[in-house]
Amino acid sequence: MGKLTDFIKNDHIQLACVSGACIIILAVFFKKFMHEPVPSMAAAVPALIFVFAEGVIVKVKKGLWSKV
Repeated sequence: MGKLTDFIKNDHIQLACVSGACIIILAVFFKKFMHEPVPSMAAAVPALIFVFAEGVIVKVKKGLWSKV
């Protein structure tokens, strides 16, 4: 069970799960309430936030940014 909890506590896994959930919620919202397809830019926002956050996590963990 220790491996599973370590896997779930990983920052990358948590960020990927949240991004995936946001994309699914966005699609369901547009289908059920807006009755139109998701605009391309709106669909790309969770993925762009994911990429930006991954870059920040990697830079902070490698110590590329000095602590203020």
